[in-house]
Amino acid sequence: MNSRTKWHLSDVELDALARRALGAGVTASTELTDGFANAVWRLALDDGREVVLKLSPPPELEQLSYELNLLRMEAEAYGLAVAAGVPVPTLLSAVFDDPVLGGDHLLFDTLDGVSWNNRQAGRPHRDAADPGHHRP
Repeated sequence: MNSRTKWHLSDVELDALARRALGAGVTASTELTDGFANAVWRLALDDGREVVLKLSPPPELEQLSYELNLLRMEAEAYGLAVAAGVPVPTLLSAVFDDPVLGGDHLLFDTLDGVSWNNRQAGRPHRDAADPGHHRP
């Protein structure tokens, strides 16, 4: 998605970021365009893992005060969710003020499913804690 809030990283930059954060290189990448503020990619790594990278808007971008440091708050929220037993992706890496990019980024393991934006209204969705359970 073309947006001034979203970074445009090359394959070389994505590879370097993954190597710095996780010690593995990128063999394939797909930009996930459903979000509104953060740039997001699904990355296949050379060690066999698939991860999701979320990258905050560029630090020089003027933002509203409530938009600042959203990924830092998201990282904290994932920690609280895990502590409460909520099924969420595993946060593999949280880097704030990346020394190369200057921004913040999070790396998660992947969960299969449909994004909230693409979920059909009125259709039951599976509870990740109980795969056989459907909610109205």
